[in-house]
This record gives sequence, structure tokens and C-alpha cells, in this order.
Amino acid sequence: MPVTLPIADDPTVRREVRHLLTAHRRPIVLPTLAHTAAVAAGLVAPWLLGVLVDGVAGGHQAAHVDRLALAIAGSVLVQAVTRCIPSRMAFVLGEDVFHELRSTFTDRVLGLPLSAVERTSTGDIASRNI
Repeated sequence: MPVTLPIADDPTVRREVRHLLTAHRRPIVLPTLAHTAAVAAGLVAPWLLGVLVDGVAGGHQAAHVDRLALAIAGSVLVQAVTRCIPSRMAFVLGEDVFHELRSTFTDRVLGLPLSAVERTSTGDIASRNI
């Protein structure tokens, strides 16, 4: 006869999420700030392009246009870097959190009586926060 394992209630889930957010505060803040920088860098290129078009229409010299073109290229490069780095940071954070969750899960399952684990289906064990 299969055993039904307990299901975590809402306060328990909230407490676990709060714990994860608190434990990984710095790794969450840094990618968020880097993504914000990427968004800001992404807004610079269209603005500079508008300045470039206005400059060409206004008869500015080629040196001015060249500087603006270099600034556009630089902002695109900054955006590329600031998009790549936080993505990697978020990936590492996700793997760290999954590792912590797997370890907690394994510890909790190993803390159960063996007879209860053997009578419980694999899907039931994997889907519960016990």
C-alpha cells in the first residue's frame, strides 16, 4: 500500500523562498544591476543614432559623424558585454540554488524511515517538499 507524503503548505513554501532569496542576496543583486546597465547601454545607441542623423542633416563635419559612429559602436559593445556577463552570473546562481535544493531534498528523504520511502512512488517523492 503506497504511503502519501506530506505536502508543504503556503507559509512553508514562502519561508523556503525567503531563505533562498536571503542566502543568495548578493548573487541576485549583481546580475540585476548588470542587466540594468545592459538596458541603459541599449538605449544609448538609438539616441546617438538620432544625434548622428540630426548632425548629418545639420551639415556637421565628417569628424563629428565619425566620433558619433564610434560612440554607437562602443555602446553596442558595452551592451554586448553587459548582457553576456549577467546571463552567466544568473546561470551560476541558478545552478547553486538547484544544488542547494537537491541537497536539502536528499537530506530530507534520507531522514525518512526507509520503509516509508520504499512504499512511496518515485514521482510522489520527487514532487513533494518534505
